[in-house]
Amino acid sequence: MDQTPAPPSSREWQAVLDMLRVVERILTGSIDSGTLEAHDQRAIGMPSALEGAVPGGVRVEGALHAVTAARWLIQQAVQGQDLPGSTVKRAQAKLGMAGGYVATASAMELSACMAARDKAQISASPVMPKAPGAALPQHACIACGECGSCSCRAPAGPGECELCQRIRFVRLRAAEDIARHKGQVANGHVYVLTTNRLHRWDCRSLPSVESCLAQLDFMIRRARKSESENEARHLDWPSLPALLTAQELQTGGTRRRSCGMCNPDPLKSP
Repeated sequence: MDQTPAPPSSREWQAVLDMLRVVERILTGSIDSGTLEAHDQRAIGMPSALEGAVPGGVRVEGALHAVTAARWLIQQAVQGQDLPGSTVKRAQAKLGMAGGYVATASAMELSACMAARDKAQISASPVMPKAPGAALPQHACIACGECGSCSCRAPAGPGECELCQRIRFVRLRAAEDIARHKGQVANGHVYVLTTNRLHRWDCRSLPSVESCLAQLDFMIRRARKSESENEARHLDWPSLPALLTAQELQTGGTRRRSCGMCNPDPLKSP
């Protein structure tokens, strides 16, 4: 009979945590030195996991966020060590940032692949019209690999139509914005200033991650249905609100009224 394997011992778990710390130290050293690893890429506008450091490559930065989140979760599960606030939420924010970096790396790989691919040539010789009396001959169309529509006039070249390119770009922006929002909430940025009111980050009157994703999904479905170039160009991520800490509010001396729905009080713990 097969025997049930013994659970990991405390010593084995400690070895795992020590190993993760070594990995973190190496990843941190790579970023802190300003080195770009041979097969990695930097993404303009993406923040670094190290405060004040020049952002490292997207793969190294993403790996650092993921490894740190893994160590935190193991420490809590095995040793009961809790971080200030919520260990799970802070780990979730780290994994969100890791996902943003991985999504960026994926988009950059796809862009490089398309650029390196030999540009397919559209046939210069006219093809017979599909039906008698058709006004114009049809070109040898190159279908979009995602939706199957014509991609011959796409800005980045044939292979992916303009709408699918825009959807990919907007989804990348959404992933980065969601990661930024969740990371700020996990680090105590829980207030929002609108034109007339002060709100908590989770106030029902504000855009939420779920409502923004639903709005984006609706806009994508509408754009695909209309097949209009205008719809593709105007498709964008709604954006989540900028978040502030209680200290930032007190330093700035805001005089705006508190929202009557969520009743924020920056002088007390949220």
